[in-house]
Amino acid sequence: FTPKALDAGLSKAGLLVAGASNMFSRWASGFKSNHVNKLPLFDQKTSDSVGGDPNIRYYHSYWEIGEDEALVIDAKPPKCQTWNFQLNNHWMESLDYRFH
Repeated sequence: FTPKALDAGLSKAGLLVAGASNMFSRWASGFKSNHVNKLPLFDQKTSDSVGGDPNIRYYHSYWEIGEDEALVIDAKPPKCQTWNFQLNNHWMESLDYRFH
């Protein structure tokens, strides 16, 4: 481990952070433009091309909720070994559930 290796690693980490947040923001903007308040299957080729697991199916969307409204999620779990639902912000970061 050397200072040069540390510098190279930190530089790559910065690119990852900037690239991922930019990509997720572009995706969220597209969801907002194309299917607000609907939940379609995400394009598998796009998911696979950025490192998504080819055995996992993702559904992404954008929700607009008024001050006097609530997002109610009714779901029937699929027939599979594991599944989850994750609510994210615009940059696809999981929300901090401790205060909600």
